[in-house]
Amino acid sequence: MRSFPLAALAGLLLTASTAAGAPIASTVTCAAVACTVTPNGGPVAVDPLGFTLELDWTPQDIVLDELENGDWYALVLHFDYTGTHDGTEHFGAITLRDAGGAAVVGLDPEFDDLHILPASFTANYQVFNEGVDFEEFLVRSLLLAVSDGGGTDTLTFQKAVFSPASVREAPVPEPVALSLLATGLVGLAARRLRVTR
Repeated sequence: MRSFPLAALAGLLLTASTAAGAPIASTVTCAAVACTVTPNGGPVAVDPLGFTLELDWTPQDIVLDELENGDWYALVLHFDYTGTHDGTEHFGAITLRDAGGAAVVGLDPEFDDLHILPASFTANYQVFNEGVDFEEFLVRSLLLAVSDGGGTDTLTFQKAVFSPASVREAPVPEPVALSLLATGLVGLAARRLRVTR
């Protein structure tokens, strides 16, 4: 195992902390048994020396289900790069989160391997079902911990692919329900004003 200079490690952590920001708004599209998450503004350039990656596809939920306990879903992150990939990359832990931002209970994502091509590579994860057989998991966002691209000159995140998976839109209140709620709130405010006078 090669040593990693302390100054370089500090630089990596500093760079990674500045790479973290607001979640990247994303959209989900599904075909057959796979769902693809893509950033709304197109591919995202990240710092090859250290980055975190947070994707959020509200109001959609990716649905992971129909697997027995102990089986795993595939999660593949796609990147493009320039330069020479030197094989010293590091990919951190992934947290899959629900609509409230909490880690989805019963899912255990574990890094598997990389598949490297001349200008692109994939970081492959196995997401184990640690719940009950055929449990349904709803995933709204993901957070990739500090990672790096192993000596590449530039690094661009393209997409994340879940399989097997499907997508579900979060329920949106009907206009009638919203107007009834507004009417009720106005009524309560009026009543409160009468009581306080």
